Amino acid sequence: MSLGRISKLFAAQNATQVVSLLTQLLLPPIFLRSYGVALYGEWLALSAAIGYLSTVNYGIQTYTNMQMTIHYNRGEVEECVHLQSGGLFILLVVFVALAVLLCGVFFIPLDGWLHLTMPLRQAQTILYLLSLQIIVGMVFGFFSGNYMVIGYAHRGAHFNNLNMLLTALVAALLGFLRMPLVWIAATQFAVTVLLTCYLYFDFSRLAPVLRPTLRHWRKVPLLSVLKPSGHYALLYSSNILGYQLPIVLIQRILGPVAVVTFSVTRTIYSLARRLPPLITNSIGPEVTITFGQRNWKRLHQLYDISERLVFCLIPPIAFGAMLATPLLLAVWLHRGSLYDPLVCLLFGVTIAIQSVKEHKYQFQFST
Repeated sequence: MSLGRISKLFAAQNATQVVSLLTQLLLPPIFLRSYGVALYGEWLALSAAIGYLSTVNYGIQTYTNMQMTIHYNRGEVEECVHLQSGGLFILLVVFVALAVLLCGVFFIPLDGWLHLTMPLRQAQTILYLLSLQIIVGMVFGFFSGNYMVIGYAHRGAHFNNLNMLLTALVAALLGFLRMPLVWIAATQFAVTVLLTCYLYFDFSRLAPVLRPTLRHWRKVPLLSVLKPSGHYALLYSSNILGYQLPIVLIQRILGPVAVVTFSVTRTIYSLARRLPPLITNSIGPEVTITFGQRNWKRLHQLYDISERLVFCLIPPIAFGAMLATPLLLAVWLHRGSLYDPLVCLLFGVTIAIQSVKEHKYQFQFST
């Protein structure tokens, strides 16, 4: 195994945790101060309503990049290029189709469906812009994942961090200035577009032989890409069911205040459980490269060591989060009334189960 590649990606994943931590700690207090509990809850509900779109990206880009890595590390460069072209073609077709179909949100009574208090046209525009950001992010994720093929997964992770950081800082600045939520959604979309363009040229410079192109897509049976991509999308759909769907249901049944309570409590537990996925995600590209090299002994060692680390981390993380939640809600948001012991207990059990599950199927979809 390459400790150099693992350590570089581990450092990049640590940077991801820092950026994500900054985002999760920075935005809620600013949005609550500027827009209030109700409007912030509606923003969260609209963001969650289109979260399912990311499953399309996850399936296509994950399978394509994994299989490209396997081909490339077996010396099958031509097959790698053809697969890249086919995956990119499918992704762009999906991109155009979704951009057109999503215009339908302007005919949907979102205010009635989600019990929103903001004007209908504003809600529809926000939802469409957030949707565009996700589908542009599909292409961004495809390009950033290509770095794994040439052994630069850490570089792709750094670009992901940059995208996350810039969109968060833009949202925080505009939120602090109390600008309309539509402006925030539009600016985040623009940032993602610009970074996607830069990513294309950067990867093409590093790996000219793998410069993304559509010239070879006809040489790949597209169903051979779509079928396994659907498998990865189904794996990722569990995150949609666990993260986005509850927000939509809570907004519809209990209202925006309950959405904020659920969301900020979940944020605290998400912060607590970051270390196990950090280990799991850091070894993902190495698992794929090792599988491509057919080194089964090394693959078994990776699994055994990483699983032991994950199991050691789960108990202190789960119980520590349960004890710290009421203090953090009071100090961080100055809203101790949002504390709910039952919600905290359920989240504690959930993060323990999720950590085990994520580690086990990391090896499945990395191969």
